Parts: sequence; C-alpha cells; structure tokens
Amino acid sequence: MKRRSVDRRALFVSIFIAFAVIVIFTSLLVPFEKFLINVSRNALLGFHIITNATGSSVFDKDRLRIIGKHSDEFQDVFLLSRVIPAGSRIVSGGDVLVGIVEDDGRARAITSPFFRIDGVFVRSAIPAAFEGKGAGILEARLPRGSDVVVGDDVYVDDSRTLLVGRVVRIVDIASDPIMAIVILSPIDTTTLLFVDAL
Repeated sequence: MKRRSVDRRALFVSIFIAFAVIVIFTSLLVPFEKFLINVSRNALLGFHIITNATGSSVFDKDRLRIIGKHSDEFQDVFLLSRVIPAGSRIVSGGDVLVGIVEDDGRARAITSPFFRIDGVFVRSAIPAAFEGKGAGILEARLPRGSDVVVGDDVYVDDSRTLLVGRVVRIVDIASDPIMAIVILSPIDTTTLLFVDAL
C-alpha cells in the first residue's frame, strides 16, 4: 500500500493564513471594537436628556451610570458614563463591591473570570485570595478543616469595608487537602444600572 506524503507547501500556506487571521483579529478588530464603544459612549453622553416612554429622565448626569456592557466567557466589562481614575472601586448599594476601574471609563467586575482580589471571611477572620469564575461567582481555596461554613460573608477592607459576597457552597473532598469555597455576589450585573465610585 502506497503511503501518501504530506504536502509541505500546502501545510505552510495553511499555517501562514491562520497566523494572518490571528494578527488581523488582534491588531484591527479589537481596536475597532474599542473605537465603536467609545463612539457610542460619546454619542450617549452628548444627549442632555434621555427619556423613557413616560417622559421622565432615565439619564441622571449626577450619578454614575453603566451605559454599556461587554460580557462573554472571557470578561465582564462595564462602560461607565464618566471617566473614572484607574484603580477606583465601583460599588452598589453603598457597600457592595462590584468591580475595579481599569481605564477609559471601563470597569471589570470582580466576578469576571481570572480576576483576583484579596478578602476575608468575616466570622472566622480567615484571609484568602478570591478568583472570579463568571456568572456572579468567586472561588477561594483553603486547607481542609478551615473554619468556613455556608452563609459566611466575605469582605474586603482597604480603607473601607465592602461586601464581596456570601459563601453558598463548600467543595470538600476527603482525598484532597484543599477545599474550594464558592462565593456568590449579591449583585446581578445583568440588571445593574447605577453604581458609585470610591
């Protein structure tokens, strides 16, 4: 039986085309998306009054409003109505931490995948690093036997105490020396409209 040889030229052309597509996507399409978001934000901010069906004001220029959201499996980013300094904390309800401002009026939710924040379990005062998992969930990993129970609150304390969420599940496997603690944020970011900056 005759063996078929690999067409190296076709393979090289395929690899080159795949690389070119990746380069075009990262160098052209991603900046173009950011440009469109900025244009949309500026257009919205250009209107002094935005009214709903009843004619009442929906856009309060004195409050910080979420005017755009980019959510997918990789990120959970909010576009804010005003440019806020990078590193500012975004809160809701006065004491619930929602996200951190990154740049250009964009804030990333603390529950966004791979986002990390340090906090403490209030009842037991155990500090931990919390990692966002998406869909309003964070996770911490602690040694088995740590004094954490379902219902414990988690806070961050950086000049002001802010609520991160509440423990809703503990994954404790006997063969694993580390247990996973699942924390749920009390904020539903899909319906969130107004926030405050600290």
